[in-house]
Amino acid sequence: MISTINSLIVGAICGLGPIILGTIKKQMTLGICGLFACILSGLVLSIFLAGPMCVFFIWLITKKSNT
Repeated sequence: MISTINSLIVGAICGLGPIILGTIKKQMTLGICGLFACILSGLVLSIFLAGPMCVFFIWLITKKSNT
């Protein structure tokens, strides 16, 4: 039970990056998707999957906002 809550917290913290950047760059849909993807991947493999998912969505938001 405690490890599940810890994984949710790790995923939510990693998901803050995409949601904040998505709000700044006017890409709210990608930011929200990034938040939920980080939370779900945090449940699966904690920081080992939530971290790369965060980096991927940050890259996706910056790439989409430049075009």
